Amino acid sequence: MPQNLHLDDVLFFGLGAVDLLYLAVGAFIAWWLYLYLPVAPPARLALACPALAVAFLLGAGRLGDVTARGFLTDIALYLRRPRLRLYGAKS
Repeated sequence: MPQNLHLDDVLFFGLGAVDLLYLAVGAFIAWWLYLYLPVAPPARLALACPALAVAFLLGAGRLGDVTARGFLTDIALYLRRPRLRLYGAKS
């Protein structure tokens, strides 16, 4: 059996363990927000939906073959890298 194959772990509907964990934690946070916020039910729903949307984006979101989580990580690493000015150097 060849050992150089890279196969992703797929558990449920094409999602891996980390993807399912993001979805589960986000769903739990949205459920908790809906149950325990002391406001009217439409306002609770409006406050819980963004948490569920972020969880869905981070858990199941894909942009081509790249997960949304990996894409956001790449953007954060790009923005965090040090910048060098190569013109007009002051000494």
